Amino acid sequence: MNNDSLFNIIMHKSTIITILILSFAISLNGQGLSLKQAISTAMENNSKIRQYEEKSKQKYYEKLKSRGNFLPKITLTVSYARINDPLKIDLAPV
Repeated sequence: MNNDSLFNIIMHKSTIITILILSFAISLNGQGLSLKQAISTAMENNSKIRQYEEKSKQKYYEKLKSRGNFLPKITLTVSYARINDPLKIDLAPV
């Protein structure tokens, strides 16, 4: 698939969505909804738009995950030892 056909598909889908939103807005305008309210209602109730939003979020988090694989890994280990008897060091033979 070349870039021209991909562009045509995207433009076709966006044109259809725009027409649907405008026709929905015009039909609901008689019911007292403004254009912004109609677009908001259409965006909330359109399952395809929600699916694309979820796919977009999924791709975003996959991208973050893949970037994390290039970051350095850091491991930190801590230990603690307690000696009850006082420590005696004999430095005389030195």
